[in-house]
Amino acid sequence: MTKLIDVSNSENWIRHTHTFLRKHFGPDELEPVESYLPPEEGIPTDMVIVGGKLPSVVGQTLPDPTSDDIVQCAALLSLIPIYENFEEADDTMVLGAVGHALVDKSLRGQGMGKKLNTYMENLMHQYARKHNKILQAFVLESEPPARFFWSKVGYLWPKNTSYWQPPLRYNNLGEPTL
Repeated sequence: MTKLIDVSNSENWIRHTHTFLRKHFGPDELEPVESYLPPEEGIPTDMVIVGGKLPSVVGQTLPDPTSDDIVQCAALLSLIPIYENFEEADDTMVLGAVGHALVDKSLRGQGMGKKLNTYMENLMHQYARKHNKILQAFVLESEPPARFFWSKVGYLWPKNTSYWQPPLRYNNLGEPTL
């Protein structure tokens, strides 16, 4: 049975999860692994969920990953502050952002994506409450093949909106290259 756990405090698990995600998402889509590592101090901005053939968790300590096929699904999440763009927003309001989510092909069509989605939404709610934030909504980007899944679990395209991806890379003059 596939278990799901939050590994946002484990550098080894974050690196292992990043390797799993990198098999699907290219370098232009996935930030370098260092972007997801826990900060030395302060509130972490990203949460990493991993699922698969995981070892038992004893207390809060998860043993280091032991093989390449142990991770079978993963999600990278963050809470994003809502700024002054909204009249009623204050510094306690946040959006739950799904940065990347992936279920191994061998587990698709078995309810694993729905289980991962429920787990990550619950985790973002818990994380917001823990840091005295109010989670207003969930947002994500979706590749065309995944849109059917996301609509099935309740995500919708907001009416009368457009989306433009900002540049991800710049040359040494500061001009966008990607």
